[in-house]
Amino acid sequence: MTFEQLEDKDPDSLNKDYLIDFAPLRNGQTGAVSDYLQAGETISSIVSVTTSDALLTIVSSALEDSNSSVRVITSGGTRGRYARITVRITTDSTPARTDDRTFQIYITDL
Repeated sequence: MTFEQLEDKDPDSLNKDYLIDFAPLRNGQTGAVSDYLQAGETISSIVSVTTSDALLTIVSSALEDSNSSVRVITSGGTRGRYARITVRITTDSTPARTDDRTFQIYITDL
């Protein structure tokens, strides 16, 4: 399985943020081809944010872009390894939908 590769992270960097956009077309992201969220739908809650790397800390997560994106703040990580981060959300649709987005980052000295 392949995961979206986001910007590399230095293991010594603190509070490095990543934006997971569930509506990139709506939010004007260059190169976006589709939105997960339907027209008028927003994220009602962040259920969880998890990582495959025991040394990568999820400092915080928050809704952004009118509740259509999740910003994840990270610290640490295992040098020389890929780390997967999974964001699970629920939407405000009826019935509510639950979905995951997983991305990976490479932990390296920058």
